[in-house]
Amino acid sequence: MVKRVKATIIRNASQGTFLFFIISTFISLTNTGCETETKGVIDPSYNTPYILNFNLSPDEINTDTIHVNGESAPGDSVTLTVNITAEIKIRETENLNLYYRLKDNRSARPLSEGLITNIDHTPTVSTVNENLNIRIARSAVGQFSITIRVETGTGLSSNSITRTINVFRQNHPPEIISIDAPNTIDTAEIGDGISLTMTAHVDDPDGVDDVVRVQTTNVQPDGNRVGPFILDKIEPGIFSISFTITPDAKKGTHSFEFIAFDRLNEQSETFIHELEIK
Repeated sequence: MVKRVKATIIRNASQGTFLFFIISTFISLTNTGCETETKGVIDPSYNTPYILNFNLSPDEINTDTIHVNGESAPGDSVTLTVNITAEIKIRETENLNLYYRLKDNRSARPLSEGLITNIDHTPTVSTVNENLNIRIARSAVGQFSITIRVETGTGLSSNSITRTINVFRQNHPPEIISIDAPNTIDTAEIGDGISLTMTAHVDDPDGVDDVVRVQTTNVQPDGNRVGPFILDKIEPGIFSISFTITPDAKKGTHSFEFIAFDRLNEQSETFIHELEIK
């Protein structure tokens, strides 16, 4: 949409001169995907700043990867860090202020706005590279827009440019890769008893640090279930537990069902390790 208001000329009869008032407003809304630019009053006779371009990184954030006190509870407020790079042009040396406005695209009301940084500007083109921390509820997902503009110390304002960031939640369940444990134990060879150690190797698409617990349940040959038992965390992605097998242990096939849990309490598929006690 382009709107132009032409010049208006008014004659002052008492002085025989013309007062020439130019009211020139040129507003151009350019939409390219999720990008918007507004071009304000740019008069070459004034030292008006102009934003040549503006980049936002990252342009999408999965808030389930952001942990608060080691957890990712749905009711958390999380801090998103985005990097802003912009090229700003101005005719003469001037100190500038770079401002932002954050808005949920489903609402006209800004979520937050304020000063990003002061720029000790020199003529021609300057590049600004700043991190901006913004705080939102973890449950707030969707399209958010960040608009920047520049203002001089004398109050002249630049054009504004808007970029969009996609905020979403997409937690992935952990996965048990393998279990290190024997497959057979002969009670005739263990004397008074033997220590059995089982080690679980676990992964998670959101990172092994997202795995917080692994447990196992022993399903005995007669179907009786014992457990669950919590494994000790040895290091990220590795959990272990030890049992003592005595000569009077129930003979037959024991199934050990392993399940891993992440910070959102989402669980892996059950991994079954079978142990034959003879």
